[in-house]
Amino acid sequence: MKKSVLLLAVLMLVFAVALCACGEQKPAEQKSGEQAPVVDDESGEEYTDESGEETPAENVFDPADLDKLVVELNGATFMMDEKYEDVKKRLGSEVRPAQTYTPCGGSDDEQVTTHYYDGYELEETHDGIVYHAKISGIDNPDSKATVAGIKIGDTPDKVRSTFATKPDSDSEYTINYVFGKIFVSFGLDFEGTGNVNYISIDDFELAGA
Repeated sequence: MKKSVLLLAVLMLVFAVALCACGEQKPAEQKSGEQAPVVDDESGEEYTDESGEETPAENVFDPADLDKLVVELNGATFMMDEKYEDVKKRLGSEVRPAQTYTPCGGSDDEQVTTHYYDGYELEETHDGIVYHAKISGIDNPDSKATVAGIKIGDTPDKVRSTFATKPDSDSEYTINYVFGKIFVSFGLDFEGTGNVNYISIDDFELAGA
């Protein structure tokens, strides 16, 4: 009797182990030499790197859009990467004195200068190159300055239709574009009209120079 009970217990144990083994699913095997695809957070597109490391998807933009990135007010225009000495001849008088400061973590030879004009601000690097400009509808709601023909109060649809390039990000808060090393952000009045109330344009390579 004891032998029968012992044998039955052994058989039940073997059956239980076999049942567990059948319920397990093996993970999909990756073929030798094959790299697992990585999904870009913004575009949703898959990409791989020859080294096997994750790398961001390449920024693809329409080169013709670069020619549109002109800051303009009352016929006076400028673009990123111009010399400020040349630009200021077109812009007229500043509305208040310029301010020079050292960026956080920078040194004295990395100082930048902010210039204040009617309708917008611009900044130059320590060696005199324009690398940033902004138009704020909060500080100057009546500003008529434009970037790529877009001004404070324009609709998000106007922004999207201006460029052939797809936005790098697009939400109720901002519409952002990356054109190579030039970054352009259109802030939206998400608590009010939903229209543009802030425009910023930067050469982000020079911004970190």
